[in-house]
Amino acid sequence: MKDGGWAFPAAYQGHYFEGMTLRDYYEGQALPEVMKAIREFYYLIDGDADSRWLNENEIDKWLGRAAELSYRQADFVLAERDKTSE
Repeated sequence: MKDGGWAFPAAYQGHYFEGMTLRDYYEGQALPEVMKAIREFYYLIDGDADSRWLNENEIDKWLGRAAELSYRQADFVLAERDKTSE
């Protein structure tokens, strides 16, 4: 899987640190908006986003879904980046 390379490589006192990948960085940027969209979706389907959002039976499923969607968004960004750099 393409990860876009390193987002924030750095050198410090003779040591080289690669940092996170661009894919991880883009995922982290998308995650708050994905979480917001999921919360708004719950509000639209039952009018009470807070009680539904905190339902322990479903929280793990939706947190996993949020992470999955965030990485998918990152993959689309990287794919578009590859198209424009060709």
